Amino acid sequence: MKYAVATVTSTFRVRYILSEEELQSLNTDVKLDDQKMVEWLEDTITMEEVNELSQKFLGEQIVSTDIIGEDQALELFDADNDYLVDWPKEQKIAFIQKRLIEKDS
Repeated sequence: MKYAVATVTSTFRVRYILSEEELQSLNTDVKLDDQKMVEWLEDTITMEEVNELSQKFLGEQIVSTDIIGEDQALELFDADNDYLVDWPKEQKIAFIQKRLIEKDS
């Protein structure tokens, strides 16, 4: 059996806000200015030390598409779902083949 596979990226717009006081509390030895506010905010985001204010889903972009065989589909399944590698082959195939969204009639 052949399978069509697409690799996509999902894009979100995420917004963060921290007050001057919160940022200054990160380092009280250095006087905060606008440049440091931006740098420290970026650092807290990079270090995952701040919660987002909001996010908005902007869509998916198709990166690549291909036609693959069953063996390749099972390899992708195992690579992407390593916590399910112990599933029997039949269960994996059933999972792969049930990807269409069922629409209400």
